Formats: sequence, C-alpha cells, structure tokens
Amino acid sequence: MKQTTSGEIRKNYLSQGYNRNQIECLMEGRKKGVDVSVYENPAFFSLQMNQILQGLLSGVDVSLYAKTEYDWFQMEEIRKGLERNLDVTKYMDPDMDFRIMRELRKGLEINIDLTSFTHMEPGKIRQIRLAFISKVSILDEIKEGYDDQQLDEIRQALEKGIRVQDYITPEFRQRAIKEIVLGLEEGIDVSLYAKIYYSWKQMQQLRLGIEHRVDITKYSNRLYSDEQMQEIRLGLEAGVNVDAYRRFMYTAKEMRSIRIRLVEEGAQEVVEEKPEESNETVETFQNARKLNDLEVHISEDGMEAYIDMTKQMNDWEQADILKTLYIKGIRNGIMSDKIEAISKNKIREKKVMVAKGVRPQHGADGYYEYFFRTDISNDDKQLPDKALDLQNLEWYETVKKGQKLAVYHSPTEGVSGVAVSGATVPARKGKELPILKGRGFTFDADGQTYFAAQDGKITFNEDGIFVTDIHELKGVTSTQGNLYFDGMVIVKGPVGNGTCLEASDDIIIEGYVETATIKSGGSIIIKQGVNASNTGCIHAKKAVLAKYFESANIFAGQRLQADYCMNSDIVTEGRVVLIGENGSLIGGSCTAQEGMIVQNLGNRAGIVTAVSIGIEAEVQRELDKIKEETDKILEDLERLKSAQLEIIDKYPPEVRNTQEIFLKIGSAIFTKNKQLEHMTEKQQQLKNRMTQIRYAGICVLGDIFENVNVKIDDVRWVSRASKNVTLKRINKRISVYQH
Repeated sequence: MKQTTSGEIRKNYLSQGYNRNQIECLMEGRKKGVDVSVYENPAFFSLQMNQILQGLLSGVDVSLYAKTEYDWFQMEEIRKGLERNLDVTKYMDPDMDFRIMRELRKGLEINIDLTSFTHMEPGKIRQIRLAFISKVSILDEIKEGYDDQQLDEIRQALEKGIRVQDYITPEFRQRAIKEIVLGLEEGIDVSLYAKIYYSWKQMQQLRLGIEHRVDITKYSNRLYSDEQMQEIRLGLEAGVNVDAYRRFMYTAKEMRSIRIRLVEEGAQEVVEEKPEESNETVETFQNARKLNDLEVHISEDGMEAYIDMTKQMNDWEQADILKTLYIKGIRNGIMSDKIEAISKNKIREKKVMVAKGVRPQHGADGYYEYFFRTDISNDDKQLPDKALDLQNLEWYETVKKGQKLAVYHSPTEGVSGVAVSGATVPARKGKELPILKGRGFTFDADGQTYFAAQDGKITFNEDGIFVTDIHELKGVTSTQGNLYFDGMVIVKGPVGNGTCLEASDDIIIEGYVETATIKSGGSIIIKQGVNASNTGCIHAKKAVLAKYFESANIFAGQRLQADYCMNSDIVTEGRVVLIGENGSLIGGSCTAQEGMIVQNLGNRAGIVTAVSIGIEAEVQRELDKIKEETDKILEDLERLKSAQLEIIDKYPPEVRNTQEIFLKIGSAIFTKNKQLEHMTEKQQQLKNRMTQIRYAGICVLGDIFENVNVKIDDVRWVSRASKNVTLKRINKRISVYQH
C-alpha cells in the first residue's frame, strides 16, 4: 500500500479548511506520534491545538478540556492542573475567566481552596491567595471596597507588621498607600501628609522632606504642584532662603532657576553689594585729592581691600587716605597701621592690603553620635602566620532593649561676617542629615535619640541600623528536629549528626560540626572544624569560615576561608582563602568564581584535586535555563502573533476589536514581551558577572603538587610540581607565573 507523504497530508488538511498554523500543529503531533484525531478539528484555533498537543505529550487526560468552548488560556490552566494531579473539576467551568482559573490552580498547588471567592475579580483572588501564604488577612479590606492594587500594598504592609489601614480609606490610590507605608516603615509622622487631597507625588515630596528634617510647612499647601514642592524641598535641604521663590506665581521651572542661583550665590561670601559712592560726601570732601588719584581694589569676595602703590603717594595725608577709602565704599576692617605707613612713605610694596573684613563662621552640619561600635568589620582577622583567627574574631556587637544607640546633633546656625564695605555676610546654616533608616529601633518624639527596640545583634552599614534577634543554643542534636530561627544563631557547643539548622542571619558555632545541614541568610562561622563524611551541607548567602573542612559539601555566596580543606566539595561565588602554616586544599573539588589564594594545592601523595575558577557551572546552567525560557517565550509569542493574524484575516476591524478572544491575545502578547524584557535583563546581569570574574586567578603561596586538575573558564590544565606561582587564563591557555 502506498504511503501518504507529508506533502499530501498537508494538501488534504488545506482542502478541509485548515490554515497554515493549524496544519503545522497537526504535523508536529504526527511527528511526535500522538493521536492527532483528538484535536483534528478546524474549529480549534492553532493555540488551542497546541494546548491539547502539550497535554498529549505529558500524558494527561486531554478529553477533559479538548473542547471548543474552552479558549486556549483556559485549556492551559486545566492542562497545568492535570499535570500537577490537582482536582481540576473545581475550576473547569468554560464561563470562568482564565485568570480566576489560574488563581484557583495556584491555590490548589499549596492546598488552599479558593473556590468560595470565584465571584470576585481575579486580582482580588490573587491577593487573597498571597495573603493566605503569608498568614495575614485582607478580607475586611475587601469588604470595604479596596481594589486589587490597593490590596497589594496593604497586604505587603501587613506582612511587615505595619497597620497602614489606620491611615487610609478606599479613596487613597495604590501609590498613595505606598507612600504612607514607606513613611510608617521609617517611623515618621505620616499624618502630616496622609490626606486624600494630596496626590501620591505630593505625598512623596512631603515624606522626603520629613525624612530630611526640613520644615515641610513651607510647601505643604496642596495648591503647589509636586514639581514646585520638590524645588522648595531641595532649597530647604540646601539651606537657601526659599521664601525668595516659593510664591505660587513661580512655575516649577522658574523656582528651579532661582534655587540654583541662590545655591551658587550662597557659595560666595558676600551677598550684599558694597555701598555706592556718595556725591554728597564727595562735595564736602574739599581737601581730598581727586578720587581717581587713589586706586583701590576690592577682592572678589568683598573681604579685602588693596591700594595700588604704583602711583605717586608721597604727599598723601593719613586723613585724606581714610576719607578717600570711605568715599570708595571701604567702611569696615580698615588697617590703620598700614594707612599710617603709606602716609609716611614707609611702604615699598606695589599692592598693600588696607582693609580686611570678618568672614562668616558657617554653621556645622548635623551629625550622629553613636553609642555602639561602628568599626566592627567582617574583614579577615589574621594571626602572625596569616591563618584566620576565629577564636578572637570580632564579628558582631549586641545591644539591650532600651539601650541608647544614637543621638542626632542638629546643625548650628553660624555667625554672620562683615565685608570691607560694611555689608553683612550671612552665615550658612549647617545641613541636616536624613533620619536613620533600618529596623529594630525606636526614637523619641523629636527624632533626635534612637533606642534599641529589642535585645539582639546590631548591624551598622550604609543602609542604616539593624537590630536583629540572637538565639543561643547549647548544642544541636538530631532529637531537636529541624530548627529554623529568624535572626542570628549562636551555638555554644557542637552540631551533631543528622541535624538541620537554618537561620535568616549569621550562624556562629563554637564547637565542631558533623554530618549536618546548616543554612544561613548571612554568614556561617565555625570556630572549630567540620568533618561531614560527605553528607549534609553548609550553605551561606555570605561567607563561610571555619578552622578546617573535611569531607564537607559547602556553598558560600561571598567567600570561603579556613586553615585547610580536605576531600570536600566547595562552591563559592567569591574567593577561597586557605592560608597560614597549614593552609592547604587537598582532594575533592573547589569552584570559586573570583579566584583563590592557597598556601599549598594538592599533596605529595598526588591525591586528585580539582579546582575551577571563573565562570562557575551553576552560572552557565542559569544562562542555559534563561535561554531555554527565552526560547519558550519567543515560541509562545510567535503562536500568539499567528493567532492574532488569523483573526485579523478572518474578521474586519469593527468585529475583531470587540471580540474578547482578540483582546486576550493582545494582552497576552504584551505580557510575553514584558517577560522577554525581564529575561534579557537577567541574562545581561549574568554576562556582566562573567566579565567581572573573567580575569580571576589562582595564587599558590607555597607548593602546588602534581595531579591537580585546574579549570579556568573553559581551559583545562594538569599541574606539575612547582612553588610560589599564580595561574591565569591568557587567551586559550593557562599561564603559570612565578612570584
């Protein structure tokens, strides 16, 4: 029997009324060996066909949704539910919005039944689902009439323990609520701007003004636009007289021009012009020489006056000089001794200072006085042999609830000066500093003194002050089960076999660690050693420090440092540092994106040791994953655009523009394009990271032994015995440099 060719099959489909996209989907199904008769129906859009095909390929019962009454968005939600073994009957209604289907499906995935909320808008159901996850309630706010965007801000505030509801009503829009939440997070008096007649941009300017300690009453009038508010706020922060331009008659652009001029003038000492020459004084000065005979120069800042001595001054009387200086506007700081010397012809200089003003003493800027150590650093602490000194490591400082943490000293006003003209030179008031940011502290009513709100560890960095919980344990054993702590953990003893310890902050262990799983959102410091028998793992977002590691699995987000590592598997996005008298990396594998510095690499016995720096495999896998996701998005986009063209070809504009399915396609295309932008951004970030670590190297201070397998980026090299070398990738080879 003659076999039908693919061309004949395509021609047959075409004769039955299938379009090109439908035919391609049917041919793909045939190629992959599925029963295409399930969706061999011209009434299906190609996108519907694709959802049925995807279900057939994943082995689910597609008969539940392979129906023309479901659009492909609904089909996708049912298919995904079936693939996850969910009870899809809870949302298989063809009249149900696919976005509601999606929320119900996502709820079922985490054992949350949202079917009682299907009468609500999809966005609100999404917020309910997220609130269930974070264990907060927004049901009262839904009853009050808040929309899904407002609910999103309220939910996030509740998750942080902030009761923003005390300051808002449904009349506040989402961004306005966000500005109120931001203020509450910083502990400022949001009642000063949480008013319905302010736009969110006006609220933002008022919030920033409060945070920078300026007098917001200067611009809190709602008749100001947010741009005008900004110009007044910036002027207040710069210490200029905003009364000169804060009238409503000025546009924001005009305000900006005046503000910049005032700031520039404020950088100069003199703000008043010197007094003009008085005709009356000149007329009464009968005995004085002609004024032009005495050449007087005033410095640009108005603080010094000089007489040009290049002209003949032999017969000038002291009184005549003084009177002439007065007429020329020199009224202050006159140096009588110099005038007398000139009149007695005792000066041989070409230019003589005869008057000197009093410079203003500008006010001191505001500053914080701290009552805890701000100089504690997590940098490497080293003994004379360059080994890490874990026993004396100063890693953190503790505070008690109510302890004074900081006091803000306000800027001073300063003392005005006087120019040689007699004009007052105003002193600039010192600049205010913004309020401290962070968490775990309170401050007094005037925002000057800060106190710890709890016992705990205090961290001070560019982001502010943070006081977090400290949990102390005598030791950790498997009988305690899985332990999780929000904050820092200090273990006074060992961490035993089969244990699991996790903390959001640093973990400091004073004893030994055996076959345990330890995870930290900060760093992990083990003052003794680790012998893990190749089970369990140590995982830290930041650094991992220990006396030694044996048969351990370790991940460090920033760096790993120890005396030595033996037969361990190490991965770090930062550096590996193994220095000191016993500093060695022996056996196992070590991947360090930013390179490593070790005392010895390998051992005399030639145990196989694998080291890799540069582009870590995990980063490459992430790039591959992003590419895969990007390809899927592009594939979906192509299908959506093809379906869009199908409808455009089939219906005139006045018909298709009112079709819900056509509008859904347009929305889906927009969403896919946004996803594509996000993927492109993530991809670029990873590529930038790769560029940063491209020139990483391996520095060996002592011996590198034979049988060390080195990989730098994509270049491999097997070591030979040598001393004091640095390994780097140059072009397509690894170069060895002698120290």
